[in-house]
Amino acid sequence: MYRVVIFIFFSVTLNLWASDISLLKINKQEIIEQQKKEIEANSEKLKYDWISPLNLSTSYSKSDTDKDFISDSSIGLGQDIFRSGGIFYKIDYADIKLQNSLTSLALQNTSLYEELFIGLLKLQKLRLILEQAHYALLNSEIEVFLKTQQYKTGDVDITELNRALREKNILLKTELTANQAIVESEIELKKLTDMELKSISIPKFTLISKNEYEKSNYNLSIASLSTEVSDKEYKILRSNYLPTLSVNGAYGYMDNPNENFSDDYYNVGAVLSMPLDYNYDVTLQESKASYMRKKLEIQDTKIDELSFYEAGRSKIKNYEEHSAVTQENIELYIKLIDIVQKALKSGLKTGYDLKTLQNTKMVDELEIEINKINIQIELAQLIFVTKNGESYYE
Repeated sequence: MYRVVIFIFFSVTLNLWASDISLLKINKQEIIEQQKKEIEANSEKLKYDWISPLNLSTSYSKSDTDKDFISDSSIGLGQDIFRSGGIFYKIDYADIKLQNSLTSLALQNTSLYEELFIGLLKLQKLRLILEQAHYALLNSEIEVFLKTQQYKTGDVDITELNRALREKNILLKTELTANQAIVESEIELKKLTDMELKSISIPKFTLISKNEYEKSNYNLSIASLSTEVSDKEYKILRSNYLPTLSVNGAYGYMDNPNENFSDDYYNVGAVLSMPLDYNYDVTLQESKASYMRKKLEIQDTKIDELSFYEAGRSKIKNYEEHSAVTQENIELYIKLIDIVQKALKSGLKTGYDLKTLQNTKMVDELEIEINKINIQIELAQLIFVTKNGESYYE
């Protein structure tokens, strides 16, 4: 498992830092870069924090006779050389924690691109919805006109005319809502990028296999690495209660001018120690329970992620089936338009019938385009939770 984790780590980090993140705002790029430096520095500190610092000291003293003036300078070190495996666990802990943090940062980086591309797709969708509302409104205006004429001749009552007017008002509000949503969407997207939104090319997303989704899923990698981190934390804690062997030494120089005395000195020693703590068992049990909980949570994360994948595929299939039905309606409208155009020439149908059918056909054609965008949104959500998302902005 450890080798798998190492492989995932290097795959993620090499792709992450080799990629071009120019689509994002400069400050967001800098934040990511500083986070990376912070993570690496913290890892380096953790890896070597078991090494004790050198202690430098200098002292000057006088005796009560005011004749002696003694100076003493020394350098000393007390260093653990054996902690029942604790030193090696700390080094492993620093490496795995680095992998975990960089994988989390890779997910954060990829999530920004997910937000950007999905935001752009939703912006396209809103514009199509606005165009749909325009054609539906044209039909509504035709219906209001016809109902008004029929009301004047007594062919319909006021209820029918009111219904047509209410539907027209609903469509007018839909246009206003869509326009406002477009403005708000553009504002949010400009928080992510300095580029002109129209100049950004949106990638064409494709479905990845379930096996690839599971293998490259960031959340599953993070869950696995978090368990490894917890395991090392438990082993480090356990080693703190086991025997420790330390060596210490000092070298110094003492000088007393009044006594015409100066000399250097040194001392070395070794200490074998083991703490006795009343809470030893409980503390270890707590740490081990934390490790076991995270180990079990990997399965929960796997269930959640695979369920998300299946839900996404189901939505995609539903959009495809919906588009297929809509396409059948369009084929029917094409036939009806042809019939009405012929009838129009013979005076059997009015131009209002033709325009209504043409507008309705446009509404359905736009519906298919909206479904295509919905599918792309679902695909993007599946892709950007995996390291495969990096290939769409490198």
